[in-house]
Amino acid sequence: MGLIYRAGNDLGRRSPRLPQRKPKVKAEPRRRGTRGGKDTPRRTATVSPPPADFLASIIASSEDAIISKTLDGVITSWNPAAERLFGYTAKEAVGRHVSMLIPTGQENEEPAIIERIRRGERVEHYETTRRRKSGIIIDVSLSISPIRNRRGTVIGASKIARDITRSKQFEREREAAREAEVRRVEELSQFKTRFINMAAHELRTPLLPMRSGLHVLSASSKDPPTPNQRRVLNLVERNVERLSQLVEDLLLVAREQAGRLGLDMQDFDLALLAKDAVATFQLAAAERRIRLETNLPGTLRLRGDAKRVQAVLTNLLSNAVKFTPPDGQIRVSVTRRDGTAEVRVQDSGIGIPTESVARLFQPFVQVHDNTQYPVEGSGLGLYICRTYVELHGGRVWVESPGAGRGSTFAFVLPINAKKAKRQAARKAT
Repeated sequence: MGLIYRAGNDLGRRSPRLPQRKPKVKAEPRRRGTRGGKDTPRRTATVSPPPADFLASIIASSEDAIISKTLDGVITSWNPAAERLFGYTAKEAVGRHVSMLIPTGQENEEPAIIERIRRGERVEHYETTRRRKSGIIIDVSLSISPIRNRRGTVIGASKIARDITRSKQFEREREAAREAEVRRVEELSQFKTRFINMAAHELRTPLLPMRSGLHVLSASSKDPPTPNQRRVLNLVERNVERLSQLVEDLLLVAREQAGRLGLDMQDFDLALLAKDAVATFQLAAAERRIRLETNLPGTLRLRGDAKRVQAVLTNLLSNAVKFTPPDGQIRVSVTRRDGTAEVRVQDSGIGIPTESVARLFQPFVQVHDNTQYPVEGSGLGLYICRTYVELHGGRVWVESPGAGRGSTFAFVLPINAKKAKRQAARKAT
């Protein structure tokens, strides 16, 4: 009988070579139709589990730290990757408690993990921190599985630890950059609000004497102004009014962004308000040969800020008249729908490019080329409309098939804005 050398604790000790065992053969049910008309068994070899030294080689060559421990937390194995990751040699680590790797303040992690392992559970990709031999704290991802004996009883745990310090550092840097960007945007927003507020007040100061001067010029002259003088006076008055409106819009935006814009709630008739707004633009529409039609109920009462709602109607009608070519049509309708009032201002004007619809209600946005459509405006009107409508708990939107195909601006308001805002607040919480 031949002799071999066995590795391990018996290294160098000779032992008799045992006869080679043949793989076990499991007989399967006989198959019919074989040669000679006889049934023959099908033979398959049972695959034996890989030898222990093969598994040990896989663990030793792994790039991830692989550690085993008892249920009391005592380390029982420590592969080369664990040496590289944590700085302890296997001789230094095996036999010691795993708490040597746990940073101060995280001592409760290990009992919680062991409790899950005792129940036979796995812990997958648990991200935490661990302490190296040098004292440096590193980020790791842990996957922990129970170790069972032949009877299926959990007797320990196998842990795979992967160093994720670089990826976590990248995440922290990215989060810090994002927070810095948020702070920068907030600072710019605050600066913009302060600047708008200051500029509006500084512009408002000279407007009063300018208006007074125009009034004096108009009233002090005994003789009526010449056509040229009247033209100049009209030009100055129009631009003073335009500047006054711009100042008021800027102040309103500043108050809205500072959260100081409120509503003067009262009962009013929306149908009557719409009728008055349409009457205001009848002359301007007639001068441009624009047909102005209405579809209004006899009355539609709701609770809200009548002045703010009137401003919305005025802005939408003004835009419709400005952007509708001669011989066009504008239709204003007011209807009641499921506890809300819906207002629609439809025109056959120049329409809105599809790509511009989404940003139309943002501040300082003008979607039309001023050289092609030379109309005055700050780009704040629709933003202010949205602000007023949303303060009432409503919404505003625009529908347009595209450039040159007209548009419909619409908004809905709750019949009782105060009640709607309370309901919205309860849903939010």
